[in-house]
Amino acid sequence: MNFVADSVYFAKVLFSKSTFMKNLFTSFAALLMAGMFFTHYSAMGQEVLYSNHFNDPTGQL
Repeated sequence: MNFVADSVYFAKVLFSKSTFMKNLFTSFAALLMAGMFFTHYSAMGQEVLYSNHFNDPTGQL
């Protein structure tokens, strides 16, 4: 397995003893996945925020 899968498995085993930590981990994982999805979804069709115009070596914008 890869590093991410190993980390998730380790966290699940570690937090499975405590109901509070188990619920906290599950809630955090759900929020993280939702955040990644909605960040990507909100950026669809948008222009790139930084471009070479901001890196002009003469300092002119």
